[in-house]
Amino acid sequence: MAGCGGESRTYSVEETEAAFAAHGFDLEVPSQFVESVDPEGAVMAQPGDDRFYVVVTTDDEADDVWPDFERMQDANSFDARRANVAVFSDDGMPERDRGRVLAALESLPDRGDAVMIAGR
Repeated sequence: MAGCGGESRTYSVEETEAAFAAHGFDLEVPSQFVESVDPEGAVMAQPGDDRFYVVVTTDDEADDVWPDFERMQDANSFDARRANVAVFSDDGMPERDRGRVLAALESLPDRGDAVMIAGR
């Protein structure tokens, strides 16, 4: 089950929110995603800011969709992931914010997965 700790490499919604909050991002589930979110996952963004989304899903789902994001990179894309937590931006995220996003992902507890950046 997601977020139960122990040997799982899966990060919980709460761990993800805390990691991003520590780096200045106040995440919440946007109204358009409230009904579609899995009980153990979430799609989150900063209120009033849709430049990027943070998705908490299962390890398998993250593994399944990541190759698509690797292929769809363009000049405005910034997609990064650590295990089951992924950040997707198609709107040209500023370099400063990219650094904060990477720091938030890196601050999640070490469970053996490195932070990956699509296209690199």
